[in-house]
Amino acid sequence: EILTCDWSSDVCSSDLGRPTLARVATRWIDLLDPSREDVIAALPLPVDADVVDALSAPALVDREPRPVAESRGSYVFAVLVAIEPRPEGVLYQEIDVVAATDLVVTARKTPSGGAAYDPGALRPALEAGAQAGVVLHHLVDDVADSYLELLDAIYAEIDELEDDIDTV
Repeated sequence: EILTCDWSSDVCSSDLGRPTLARVATRWIDLLDPSREDVIAALPLPVDADVVDALSAPALVDREPRPVAESRGSYVFAVLVAIEPRPEGVLYQEIDVVAATDLVVTARKTPSGGAAYDPGALRPALEAGAQAGVVLHHLVDDVADSYLELLDAIYAEIDELEDDIDTV
């Protein structure tokens, strides 16, 4: 039997003429500061050794993480960096991701002096049965929104400085 799928409607049809529902629930595995052993035990699919190393590496202390997204054949590997504005500067929150057809694995790193990224933005998509690509989209969108929060904080500081100048 050969299936032809329209992923926009989650319907497949077989060469035998039977319509079939194609949606597969996305499995989400969330790891917080995992060890190499934790990563290997949690991953249900084989990944490259350098991806295991990246997922299990501790949060960087001396510099901010570098965002990247790469296709690795049967999965996508990404390093995302959310930011949290603070009075003393910016806190970088690293989220490493492995995404496959029906799987999203997040490895969140706890930065020095702060909390790890809160993945709450993923829950509505997961509860709605979204596909892995949609879940990944929600994650990337939430990380991008963290930069807008920084811009809002910068604009608030500029407004405060302008107010101080106007009163002098």
